[in-house]
Amino acid sequence: MAQLLDEKQAWIADLLHSIEKKLLVREQFYRHLIKNVTLLAVLKSLQEEIVAIKEEENILPISEFNSIIHQNHYGGTLALYLREK
Repeated sequence: MAQLLDEKQAWIADLLHSIEKKLLVREQFYRHLIKNVTLLAVLKSLQEEIVAIKEEENILPISEFNSIIHQNHYGGTLALYLREK
């Protein structure tokens, strides 16, 4: 039995090292996931607040206006865009 362990020692060490590596990668993945989910939740809240303000104040940003004009009137051809001053 001891001889078999001696023969497979390098293989066992490599196996344990690869398992440790995979666990480390998984841990880093979950840390990044938690960090990014938090940021995405904040961005989603900001977006919802902006939509609420636009509806409340009856505001249409110039970028949305330009997009609507382009889609409805020019059918994909190049058109001049209005610019805020």
